[in-house]
This record gives sequence, C-alpha cells and structure tokens, in this order.
Amino acid sequence: MQIITSPKSNYPVLAGGDLDFATTADGRRVRFALWSKGTKGLVVFFNGRNEYLEKYNETYKRFQDLEFAVVALDWRGQGLSERERKLEHLGYVNNFAEYQLDLEAVLNQAQVQKIIGPRILVGHSTGGCIGLRTLTDNKFQFESAIFLAPLWGGNTMQHLSHRISRLMVLAGWDKKSPISPKSRPYILTTTPEKNCHTSDQRQFERLQKIIIADPRLSAGPATFGWISAVGDELIDLEKRAPIKIPHLVLLGQEDTLISHKAVKKKCNLNDNCELHIIPKARHELLIEKQNIIDSVWEKINNFLIIKQ
Repeated sequence: MQIITSPKSNYPVLAGGDLDFATTADGRRVRFALWSKGTKGLVVFFNGRNEYLEKYNETYKRFQDLEFAVVALDWRGQGLSERERKLEHLGYVNNFAEYQLDLEAVLNQAQVQKIIGPRILVGHSTGGCIGLRTLTDNKFQFESAIFLAPLWGGNTMQHLSHRISRLMVLAGWDKKSPISPKSRPYILTTTPEKNCHTSDQRQFERLQKIIIADPRLSAGPATFGWISAVGDELIDLEKRAPIKIPHLVLLGQEDTLISHKAVKKKCNLNDNCELHIIPKARHELLIEKQNIIDSVWEKINNFLIIKQ
C-alpha cells in the first residue's frame, strides 16, 4: 500500500479548513478537509473519479459564503488518499462498496460530528453514483441533495466498456490492468477547445496548473476492475427504489461524459427530483464560464432557500 505522510499537496487547498487523514474500517487512509465555520448545516461534497480536494476550492468558498460548513474527501486510490502499491497511477477499486467505507470514516470523525444542522449531500459525476448509493442505503441522515452531472447510467460506449471489462475479469484477466495505455493526465494532453470538462480557458489552465504543481493528484486511466465495478454498481442501483429526500439535479447541455437519458429517466420517475439542463455547459458545471457558474449557483441557492 502507498502511505502519504502529509495531507498537504504542492497546490493550496482553500484556507480556513483543516486537512487530515481518516482510517477506514478496512485500514485505508483517506484524506479529507473540513471547513467547520457555518451556521446553516454541513455540505458533504462527493467529487468524481480522478478528482481531488484542490479542484473545487471555489466551490467550497461559495458554500462557506452561504454559511455552510463543508467537508470533502479524496476517495481511496485518488488524490492524496492511500493507493495500492504498483497502482499509484491507475484508477482502481475492487468494489464500489469500498467508497462507502471512505465516507463512513470521514463522517465519523469527531470534528465532523460536532457540526450542527442539516446534512446536504453534493455529488458530482461518479460522486453522484456514490452519493446515490449513500442515500439508497439511508445509513446517514441527509436532509436534501444536489447532484451535478451525476453518473446514473452509461452511454453506448460506456455500456460496451463495462461489458468488455466484466468479461475480461470473469475470464481471469488481471482486473488491475489499465483499460487504456495512456498514462499522461487527460487535462495535459488535450486543448481548451477539445476538452470535455470546461469551455472556460481560465479554468482549463487552472486544472492544468494543479496537476503540474503536484502530479500525485492524478489517478490516471481506469482499470478493468474499476470499470467492471462501476458498471455493476449502476446495474444494482437501477433496481433500487427512488430516493425519498428532495434533490436538485443539474446537467450540462454539452456534457458528453454523462448519459442524459439515464439522468432524465431517474428524475422522471421521482417526484422529489428537480432537474435543470444548463445551456452550453460541459461536464464541470462548477468549473465553467462565469455566466454558466452564475446560473448553476442561482439554482443551488434557490433550492437551498426552499429547503431551509
């Protein structure tokens, strides 16, 4: 196993918070950050695959300005959380249930439990999948949720990738092998025009600067095991009853990573869901052009006001 001795990276995390590690029930060390200042409750931020705390500094600041405490974490195998030895530059998890152990370890920290007020789950991308499982299992008391470009089903290529990965794993292929030979971080191999994350050049360059400053933050390509695990998780979640708490779902009109069909289907089947499609937005709704960010936060603010 890879042990990171310090929770600090070479790129700053939003000031005013505390960085630390939590130890999971199966012995993994996961990095988390807590901004405890706030009187309206606690936002629990679930980031996506191959993401890390430093990426959403501006988001934490906005929630802090709204008087919410914020806690966020690096899932196992990414950011500066513990990774399996020889898999430091690959995205791997044996089973998606392991992510719930990461969350449990962080939310059970004494300093997190001290935060009073309602708990609000905010999940982006794969964090939306992990968050959906959290709410489905109803192990923690969340009052409401906000999902941004949630991974709630696959597109055609993702379905194909899952089937191939699952067959490879069942056939005995090493599930820790990468599904792609590319090792350089995606954000350093694409352009502002072609990248699928953001249409804003300033934000694109900021994401590049973070990885250049600390390459350890990038998890690299997913493994057959990870792709197999996420596909199995989505299939299982499809069988579960709709979540019962109020939730806001925002999806970028130009998002090519997320299945619009799957998101719309889940929302259409749930009276507790409020869905908005954000015009001209790509995958990173919180890391976009300013007019898009303003539109996203207007909807978040309205949702939070109604639920308070």
